[in-house]
Amino acid sequence: MKAQDFLQIRVQVHSEIADVVSNFLFENGAYGIAEQENDLLAYFDGSIKEEDLLRPLFTYLNSLRELVKTDFDIVVATEIVPQRDWSEEWKKTLHPVRITENMVVKPSWLDPPAPAPPVLIEIDPEMAFGSGGHSTTRMMLRLIEKNVHSAITLLDVGTGSGILAIAALMLGADTAFAFDIDAIAAQTARRNADKNGVSGRFYAFAGTLDAVRDQHFDLILANINRTQILKMLKRLYELLAPGGLCLLSGILDSEEEMIRNACRQSGLTIETSLSEQEWLAFETRKR
Repeated sequence: MKAQDFLQIRVQVHSEIADVVSNFLFENGAYGIAEQENDLLAYFDGSIKEEDLLRPLFTYLNSLRELVKTDFDIVVATEIVPQRDWSEEWKKTLHPVRITENMVVKPSWLDPPAPAPPVLIEIDPEMAFGSGGHSTTRMMLRLIEKNVHSAITLLDVGTGSGILAIAALMLGADTAFAFDIDAIAAQTARRNADKNGVSGRFYAFAGTLDAVRDQHFDLILANINRTQILKMLKRLYELLAPGGLCLLSGILDSEEEMIRNACRQSGLTIETSLSEQEWLAFETRKR
């Protein structure tokens, strides 16, 4: 096997569960995911042992079948593919995404829609999460558009492609600090900031929340998963300026009460919630 090869895992999924399965694959190390009719094509480091990925995947799919009470066949296939093939498959899945009447996200190699919207965000996610196509990203962008209208300082937790912080900067935020545990994602976010003309106000680094100290933010963005939210919530509250907003997503509707309780215990007041398919997003404030 060549160093540049990828392990492709093809998962046959129903449209109703495609988002949750995609999220599971990303959490388990997928570099990227392409959608192809009823299949998800997930790409992993080619040096990973297949059984280390397939065992938890089958366990998850079986539990998901019981949870949604829908009988579906579990069909999974693997293949080793060259990097160039994965890159082309990935590009085929990306297209302009209209978030709101005033906001569209598009990859750099496609023309903008006509007429061009007031906020046109150019994002190439490469091997980082965040192209505007996932429900959690779309809801976060809508909450950002609603709340960012003046010069504020923000923190983007798990920035991925940088899409959320970049959108906030284009809408008037003053400065964005962003981090991701993946160094490739931090590099991708910086490149996307440059594409959108906001690199002078965008500071991304590879690391964890522990590296953020001695600063308060008007806005915190956290499109991560439930486990990470629960782990970080008290610290996010401490990092918020009085009256500051913390926008949360990556939450399944089955986890709603758990997150609501955690917000109350951390001192955050939930002011608004959005739902799309099985995903939720919360607008919370430090009182």
